[in-house]
Amino acid sequence: MEKVFIGYSNDSTIRYHSSSGGIITAIIKHLFDTGYVSTYLSCTFNKEVCCYEPKFIYSYNEYELVGSVYQDMDIMTFLKSHITDIKGRLMVVCSPCLVKAVRHIAKVHSIDVFIASYFCSGQTTIEGTYFYYKALGIDRTNVVNIRYRGDGWPNGITIQMKDGSVIQRANYSEPWKTMHQSRLYTPRRCFKCKQLESCFSDISVGDPWLKEYLDQDKTGHSLFIVHSELGLNVIEQMNSENLITCSSINYSLYEKSQKFTIQRKSRINEDKEIIDFELKLQNLRIYNDWATRNYTNMKKYVWIMVHIVQPYFRAKKMNSKMIITKLYNKILRKLNNEKKSLVSR
Repeated sequence: MEKVFIGYSNDSTIRYHSSSGGIITAIIKHLFDTGYVSTYLSCTFNKEVCCYEPKFIYSYNEYELVGSVYQDMDIMTFLKSHITDIKGRLMVVCSPCLVKAVRHIAKVHSIDVFIASYFCSGQTTIEGTYFYYKALGIDRTNVVNIRYRGDGWPNGITIQMKDGSVIQRANYSEPWKTMHQSRLYTPRRCFKCKQLESCFSDISVGDPWLKEYLDQDKTGHSLFIVHSELGLNVIEQMNSENLITCSSINYSLYEKSQKFTIQRKSRINEDKEIIDFELKLQNLRIYNDWATRNYTNMKKYVWIMVHIVQPYFRAKKMNSKMIITKLYNKILRKLNNEKKSLVSR
């Protein structure tokens, strides 16, 4: 079962402070309010170690609206070691690669679970955020909180410092963009993961990266796929009770909104040699130390991967005719773009 929707929470506070539309937070609140769940696997920022950590909460009053958390957390270890702390039904929000494992653990311990997964292009280790602080010239011991998304859409990163100052950076701006593109702080499991969402979750949620929303929406919409009857029942009930506003859309709009991640993940088998070489490079201590020493070196590393390594491995698979055709099409596109530029003047 796959039904695709786009919508938002009718609670303006939830919608504004969420990373995109507030559908997941609205579901958490609804399931607590109706008594359907009694435990939620949440997270909180530990300023002593400057990272997010998982924790269980038992009412919506304990819930922290943290936006997106672009930091890899070991929720499986936490879940296993705190399984006896779960009361009643459980709700979990996780990456698509963890959904089946969460369902398995819940089944083994006879726990009913509602799972929401998010559209995932790959996680980032906490060391990636530490590098981000360094690139910004921030001492992480002076950070008291970081929000990766929320407070408008698509917004960006907000860092609160001990002295009361606030540092804000636009969504996917430098130096985060280069750090993310480098994949130097990407967990190894992400390199060959083909999952953008999970059909084993009750609902999968993400951003509507579509022109009409990017041009006009400053508050936020959630694009989501309902996979189960339970998920559909929850969405229909919330819609009928005016807790959310949503409408059904064509699956092709989901594909269009996630186009670049879908394309990258669909090339994983084809790019196996590139990925294996990239991982070997990262395992070379001297090379890794050089690439992560500073922002300038990391930009050079990204350039090497994009302009030398990737073209080399892709050219290896091409015969002379294919290479000439590709170069011809590239030149043709450039000439057409220059022609359009001249006409527009």
